[in-house]
Amino acid sequence: MARVTRKMRKQYEEFLVEIPMLLEDLQELLDKSQAYKQVKVAFDDESLDQIESFYLDVLAGKEKISISLARMNRIIIAYFGEALIERAGGRWDLNDVEGDPAFGTPVVVDWGEGEVVAFSPVQRREILIENRQPFLREMINYSENKAQIEEDFFKEFK
Repeated sequence: MARVTRKMRKQYEEFLVEIPMLLEDLQELLDKSQAYKQVKVAFDDESLDQIESFYLDVLAGKEKISISLARMNRIIIAYFGEALIERAGGRWDLNDVEGDPAFGTPVVVDWGEGEVVAFSPVQRREILIENRQPFLREMINYSENKAQIEEDFFKEFK
């Protein structure tokens, strides 16, 4: 039976404290880039696209960074979660759901209206690494407009 350990809780709390610094690190990396130096860490659609493209370029070796990939991954996890919170609401939590692939990692909960599943920036980062296909803007736009999108979808079946 899996349970959240003291170590997991401590790592989660350290991550929460570190989020502002991680976003500052992201801005410094963007500022040092030739292709992305005009990009500011923000959460509008254009920024979401550009920061996700920057990360994909880092993964592809097109953008050289002065930090470890592990640090870059931590930065992008913070950015993904903060983007959802900024645009659709919610808050960070430590996933304590047994059997959930995101168990023991930071997730965003209570976003959007109605019943929503926890958003795992760690899992989304893994999918992005594997597929190399942008997702962030579409996911954020869905998240902040979930109720209307679902209502509109079912109208065609009435």
